[in-house]
Amino acid sequence: MNDVIMERTPLVIAAVSEKNQAIKDRDQARAERASGH
Repeated sequence: MNDVIMERTPLVIAAVSEKNQAIKDRDQARAERASGH
């Protein structure tokens, strides 16, 4: 049971960090647009 969790953990971490990066990029782009006006 734990082996399955340990095996999947890197995938979960990668997916989460990828999503966080996408959110960060989106927020940064929005901030740059806002400051551009």
